[in-house]
Amino acid sequence: MKHIEESKGINYQKSEVFCRMLRSAGMDVDYRGVPYSVDAGYKMLMMLAEEKKLPDGVVFFSDTIAPSFIRAAYELKIRIPEDMSIVSMDNLHCGRFTIPSLTTMDFCRYDQGRIAL
Repeated sequence: MKHIEESKGINYQKSEVFCRMLRSAGMDVDYRGVPYSVDAGYKMLMMLAEEKKLPDGVVFFSDTIAPSFIRAAYELKIRIPEDMSIVSMDNLHCGRFTIPSLTTMDFCRYDQGRIAL
């Protein structure tokens, strides 16, 4: 498991929990954090393509990273969802404008905040 990500913010925490859940379900997880930016998804897919380690599916912990990943897939002629599945978390509006539309999970931040209080 490679961690390139420096910060320990909310996306890092979400990723740690989700990776732990996937591993406990018997799934192989190769977590590759990249410094957060709007082009982090692009950089990530190009890195995987260079290593010739293209996954069957990718889970993002923030919808804002997925559009650049989808752009890289388009440039590499990787068809989504036919060749690679993509799922994200946050249910932000940016996922509605990608082609294809981003599959995303809503964590209902209001309820999370209410429960936390």
